[in-house]
Amino acid sequence: MRASENVSYKDWLLTLGAPHTSIFEGERKYLDPYWVNSKECCYQILERDWGIEERASLYHQIHSLVYEGTHGHFLSHLYAKYACSTAHEWSIFASGFSPGREKAEIDFVSITYDILGLGGTRGYDYGRACFLAREGLKVDWLSEDEFYYIHSIIARKAKFFYNSWQQYTHSWILGSCYWAYLVNDLNEEETCDIFLNQGLRNRLKNRLKFSFHDNENPIHWMPWDGVYLPDIETPDSLKALIESEEYNESV
Repeated sequence: MRASENVSYKDWLLTLGAPHTSIFEGERKYLDPYWVNSKECCYQILERDWGIEERASLYHQIHSLVYEGTHGHFLSHLYAKYACSTAHEWSIFASGFSPGREKAEIDFVSITYDILGLGGTRGYDYGRACFLAREGLKVDWLSEDEFYYIHSIIARKAKFFYNSWQQYTHSWILGSCYWAYLVNDLNEEETCDIFLNQGLRNRLKNRLKFSFHDNENPIHWMPWDGVYLPDIETPDSLKALIESEEYNESV
């Protein structure tokens, strides 16, 4: 492991995106946010996969992932309830649900809480927000100052909820499993069975292979603690977008 004092805070922040970056075999370049095969490819990914066509919609989606939460935050209330319940209280709560989606989600939280803790699958949203910021930097929709400011916000949240890169990475992986469960086209009974049984194990196996078997992944040597992370001021260029999001949330 490299000494903490020799680690750049920017490299630490870039490692927040490593779980998501790890799925792009042959194109990872974890600590080089400017590396790109083709800017046109970045535009296509943003528009095709995310419906993002310009700077404002890019920031809106990043803001949603970090603050409001999408798929990775959907189970937050259950992780919080599990954390505040005794084993007996949780058992009574879980027994009140018939087989189906809600019961499958409760069982998923039961299975994964000891791995993820209170943060649950939030890491999936944080990792995806890092990915979008990276794409935005490549196509010049975000400046470098804006890029690292966004990562610094994500860092505060990740450090609050998780205690290691391994736990954070597991959060992203299990969050991606939950996302796959939400968007599949199977009926509810088949979906719940796959979610909690073979389908989940297969997806976990593949994701773990990508993330933990790649020796270039900085989670293998990056310290979780002991790296100075500066308090980056909000860039003036982002303030209007941030205020717009805060206004929309208040109405």
